[in-house]
Amino acid sequence: MQKKRAILHIPHTEMLALKPIDEWIRAFASEKFARTTPTEIVLPAVGLGGPSFQSEVHPYPRYLEPPKDAKTGRYIRPFDLLPDWIEQCREINPEMRVWAFVNPVYAFLDGEYTRLLDQHGITLDDNMCITNEVIQKMTDIFIDELVAMNVDGIVFDLTDIYPQSGSNVVVGIQNTCFCPYCLDALAAEGYHEGAELFVGPQNPFRLLLRVDEDGTAHIPVDPEWPATSLLNLSLARGFIREDDNQAKQDANLLSSYIQARSRVVAQSVKRLAKRAREQEKMTAVILGDKYLDLTTMTDMKTLQRYEAVNEFWTPEVDRKYVLQQQAQVCVYLWSRATYSINAFFEIFETANTILALRGTEEFLKRLLHRSKRLLGNTLAPGNVFTAEMADEFQGFVGIPLSESDHADLVNLLSKRATGQILPPEI
Repeated sequence: MQKKRAILHIPHTEMLALKPIDEWIRAFASEKFARTTPTEIVLPAVGLGGPSFQSEVHPYPRYLEPPKDAKTGRYIRPFDLLPDWIEQCREINPEMRVWAFVNPVYAFLDGEYTRLLDQHGITLDDNMCITNEVIQKMTDIFIDELVAMNVDGIVFDLTDIYPQSGSNVVVGIQNTCFCPYCLDALAAEGYHEGAELFVGPQNPFRLLLRVDEDGTAHIPVDPEWPATSLLNLSLARGFIREDDNQAKQDANLLSSYIQARSRVVAQSVKRLAKRAREQEKMTAVILGDKYLDLTTMTDMKTLQRYEAVNEFWTPEVDRKYVLQQQAQVCVYLWSRATYSINAFFEIFETANTILALRGTEEFLKRLLHRSKRLLGNTLAPGNVFTAEMADEFQGFVGIPLSESDHADLVNLLSKRATGQILPPEI
């Protein structure tokens, strides 16, 4: 059986604080995980906390401080890790393709004028809008800088760029984004109703979202499904009741909105990747579902139709569609791809804020809760073997994160934030 692409993903700088690149490569190739040497590697370039290199946009990750001279108090040198990592990869294997991982949530930015805006006019603290022209132009700068470092490709994480979910800010469902850029783009795609229809308990998204005590249940959808399919699926899943007299009308509204939104997001992603394409770099996106996930608000089919990027990394696909369209797909061997991983590493970047506002007990509670999200890893020999047999996949993407790495990361953060390692029983 011919070997396919084997992509090692290192999604966060803290993984490289835990172990160097060569150790992650050995772990990936071990009997526990892929049993093959990676043909490609993905390095953390721009994360939630900022770039891992000296950028014109932002000099270093927001939650870290570069080393300082003890006498003068000045920075010893710029915080510039990524060029060193790229050089290490080239030395380890000159033939290994090197990707730069960019999460366009850009949580390190604090400007309200670039944030997502919900249906109530409230901004989301940690999510920027990729339809905003300022964000698009800023991304151009990042890509120019990454291309100058001689990376082979750019991969964008789309798993949480437009979250529709429950909220601790508003009662019920919070929808995004309704900033001026999004409203103009939605109108250009035929949706003119604005945000008002999504306010209140009869929010049409109740057909696809249900706020429970332990989180928000959701139903991924295909934008091409008719409104009747949304209605029937919502009834079958128990999100609405048969005596909901407004449900049919709302299903029609929701269908037209989702179709317009998926096109808007696809065009925004294409704009993000534009500078990389112009410089003949490979482009990819990470998706958490084969359908339109309600934290992404677009899907592979729509992105493919707009030729937004070269390839897709996702845990599951519509096999018939992929083969018919000859879409370039690598299976991501983690449940919902990077969605849960990002949620865990976000704790690293918000630790100081949580400690200051909520105290140590609340911080440890959140840390332990989020750490459970690392249990979705499906990088294992059997899954790699079957991925290589599946003709719809060009290869696979995985993170060789073991149970001991999981514990070490939790202890690393606990010690850094509170000065103590968690008790072994915890």
